[in-house]
Amino acid sequence: MNDKTRIKMFGGLAIASSLAGLFLWQQQQLEIGQIKFLTKSSELLLASHQEFNALIESLKAGKLLKQQMFWADANTKIELVSLLEQIIFEVKERNRLEGHNDHVKGVSFSPDGKTLASASNDKTIKLWDTSTGELLKTLIGHTDGVWGVSFSADGKTLASASIDKTIKLWDTSTGKLLKTLIGHTGMVWGVSFSADGNTLASTSDDKTIKLWDTSTGELLKTLIGHTDGVWGVSFSADGKTLASASGDNTIKLWDVGTGKLFNTLIGHTDYVWGVGFSHDGKTLASASGDKTIKLWDSSTGKLLSTLIGHTGRVWGVSFSADGKTLASASGDNTIKLWDVGTGKLFNTLIGHTDYVWGVGFSHDGKTLASASGDKTIKLWDTSTGKLLNTLTGHTNSVTSVSFSPDGKTLASGGYDKTVKLWNLDLDNLLRRGCAWVSDYLNNNPNVKDDERHLCDDI
Repeated sequence: MNDKTRIKMFGGLAIASSLAGLFLWQQQQLEIGQIKFLTKSSELLLASHQEFNALIESLKAGKLLKQQMFWADANTKIELVSLLEQIIFEVKERNRLEGHNDHVKGVSFSPDGKTLASASNDKTIKLWDTSTGELLKTLIGHTDGVWGVSFSADGKTLASASIDKTIKLWDTSTGKLLKTLIGHTGMVWGVSFSADGNTLASTSDDKTIKLWDTSTGELLKTLIGHTDGVWGVSFSADGKTLASASGDNTIKLWDVGTGKLFNTLIGHTDYVWGVGFSHDGKTLASASGDKTIKLWDSSTGKLLSTLIGHTGRVWGVSFSADGKTLASASGDNTIKLWDVGTGKLFNTLIGHTDYVWGVGFSHDGKTLASASGDKTIKLWDTSTGKLLNTLTGHTNSVTSVSFSPDGKTLASGGYDKTVKLWNLDLDNLLRRGCAWVSDYLNNNPNVKDDERHLCDDI
């Protein structure tokens, strides 16, 4: 074979390979387009109260999405998955965890995602199985409302903070009360475990933070310095520094080992409602009633940036896992996304019609959930700011949201006394949807042939 023949042969193979690749890409794009079309069709059917037909269309889209999971963008996935969850909720609600008799103040997942703890103003904590929604245990012992709960890193212990001025430690497997930590002289607003689980920090209306030994219940140190109630605390990733947020308009940084105050961060002109460290521990963010967020160098206490843009109080902030983005929730009904490196605002998420009380990133950082006084949770694409879906079902303000560690479940709690679990696992949603619709597909003579076998391989 001469050189010219070889060149022609290899050139022909290259062209054939390119054409085959182009054809495959075109097929993939056509199927992704079909997924988007079916999702939109399902959304319109749901809006016109045709829940059953909406479920059929979304199941079709879900089957196609499974085939194109690698190629489909994150927007396409979360839009369909959250819509499918909403449809199943509409046709057969199974995500309402009922049992509390007063406002649900907070929710928290165990580290393995299998258990959800809810804190309520009804003086109790409830533990729920996240896969079934079954109530596992009701923890009774507080004599007033419970405002915060936190799991230890190994998931074996749960701490609860109450306005009865105490903290309680519970065994999560048995529900047994292990210890009651007594020492605060005012309401206890929140609790936080250190990363190693050996130390618990509590914040109180008595203007102090207390550090407790979680194994013995012994009071290790009382951190005194604030001149107003302490609303929140956050441990740095290495557990060596504790940041506290107070109604005295300041943030204080404490050495956990010695209990010594080593910096007071001054700059806010109203209450500081919350603080949070970036995952690398280098940056601290503070949220304030003065409508701003401030970013601080956690080692020096230097003010890095003041993030201005909200027109209402800022209730909370959350860092993305990579530390590059900060989300803020405000009383101006919006969420803002900020570039941590530059301090620049790069998106304002508009859609809620009442206060936004809380925000939370999915663990891959691609989706943000927001909880609002307008009774809804909204899911947003963090790269574009696009609203992906609105989760409805609460009958009063939603005050807290939290993603499970694997990102497949979202929990929400609010003033309607309920906790809701929103399933974002495509495989599970397809199985649930098919379980509900299978009798109709198999037995109705008017079902189209392509729809009759829709659930055969699910």
